[in-house]
Amino acid sequence: KFRLEGKEYVVADGDMARIPLGLLITKPATSFDDASWLSDRFSITRLPSISSLSLAKNQAKPAYGEDFVGYGDPILQGSARPQQVDLTKLFSFDSRGQTIANVAALRTLQPLSGTKFELQESARLFRSNRTILRLQKEATEAAFKSDAAIPTARVVSIATHGLLPKDIGDGAQEGGLVFSPPQTPTITDDGLLTPSEILALNFRAEWIILSACNTATA
Repeated sequence: KFRLEGKEYVVADGDMARIPLGLLITKPATSFDDASWLSDRFSITRLPSISSLSLAKNQAKPAYGEDFVGYGDPILQGSARPQQVDLTKLFSFDSRGQTIANVAALRTLQPLSGTKFELQESARLFRSNRTILRLQKEATEAAFKSDAAIPTARVVSIATHGLLPKDIGDGAQEGGLVFSPPQTPTITDDGLLTPSEILALNFRAEWIILSACNTATA
């Protein structure tokens, strides 16, 4: 790690990459109230490598479309948190042998009405008319994947449930982000956006904000 103008740049892998460094304390504390957090002293940025810092500095500043695009407050009908739902049978196979999420299991998750307020307040910070919010029935996986505003947005924010492979069980290799489940699930829209699907999308954003369960877990 190294410091530059009040910022701390960190290159980490293995177990260190899983630690939320901002929650480390800089000196012994007897309680949370008197703790001195590392994030209070420095703005922490994770880098894939030291060379990436110079590469980013030399890149031309991209042109952005919308200032803020937010997705959240999916339509869910349950009352349970992810840890309280039996997610071991979350995935099934379609007629072609491809995995697909069980939308009935997704619907048992509790609604997240607070994410609507969170995204609305985040959008207001830009004091701009170039903001887009996709909430409730508009917050679908299909809409996110096909949203023309996403690739050129300056900030993309997703506020929803996050599911980890260890929660799902059955040897699941991927978790995902929960969107409003469709009536009839398909491979392209089953209400769960997985990491491999995210990697197929294009982003130019300065910031991509994930507000979900287990966001500090890699």
